[in-house]
Amino acid sequence: NLRRRVVIMSHGRSGSTAIANCIDNFASLEWTPNFAAPSATTKMWKEGPYKCCNREIFGGGDKVMLKIINPKKKVKEFFENFDQKEPALTGFKWKPLFFNDAYLEALEWVAGEKIPVLFSTRNPLDVALSVQKHAAA
Repeated sequence: NLRRRVVIMSHGRSGSTAIANCIDNFASLEWTPNFAAPSATTKMWKEGPYKCCNREIFGGGDKVMLKIINPKKKVKEFFENFDQKEPALTGFKWKPLFFNDAYLEALEWVAGEKIPVLFSTRNPLDVALSVQKHAAA
């Protein structure tokens, strides 16, 4: 089974959407090797929107996250559900704007499953500029 799982974690305005879009684009790219004529190797994009990592299963804010009673169950169900449908890569964005023992249990489950967590950071000046830019839009 070549299926891979990933979690992209960031504190918001840290580029998680751009990272997820890049991963989605790479996951959507199909290479067609032509070993007889390597210069003829082609690439193509799969049809339709492909979102392997650009989902936020806990919502985008602390008020939504606070209402989720069992985040571990939500993570397990997410991966079980999408492991059936998605091709090689499945994941989601996790913005730990709210954290308690239940979310710690979910993170421990992710670690126990050996699912890679890509933690996105950004320097404070970039974050402040991004917040201002998005507030003005």
